[in-house]
Amino acid sequence: MIEIDRSPTGLPEALPERLYVLHLDDIAAGRGLAAAKPNAWRFYAGTLHGTTIAINVGETARGEKARMTSLSHGHYVQKAFKEVRAVEQLPQVKRHNYELRRLKIPAVMGAFWLASPTDSGDLVVPYSTLIHGFKKMKVYRAGAFLTLLRPYAQRRAGASDRPK
Repeated sequence: MIEIDRSPTGLPEALPERLYVLHLDDIAAGRGLAAAKPNAWRFYAGTLHGTTIAINVGETARGEKARMTSLSHGHYVQKAFKEVRAVEQLPQVKRHNYELRRLKIPAVMGAFWLASPTDSGDLVVPYSTLIHGFKKMKVYRAGAFLTLLRPYAQRRAGASDRPK
């Protein structure tokens, strides 16, 4: 977008988030977060009270040229930008070092995945969910999150969420 002069200028940038996809079949089989596959990178630019944009760049094989897959703006991007800022302010995040990732469980949930490079344990913070019992923007330890999600995944295991 910058090359063709179609991107806003003067917007502060946020750290990119790597987007991962985790399928219900993997959760039902007990594979957990280790089975999540990288799918894209999301870059934000903007302010908490002004114009905000999100740009997704798809994963590429080594040597391939990266391509932008989407450019979004408006209310939902502004909301996502604020949610990222809220996650960055969590006491757990301030006490430990985490890599902020975005986790998608197709047709079920979107969550922030706080991956720990140490043994302090990964955390998951749902921001969108269709499953009763999960609270939006609540911090779950990864193991507890998967334990709560596994029965739902096992019930749905026959109706795979993977594209055919």
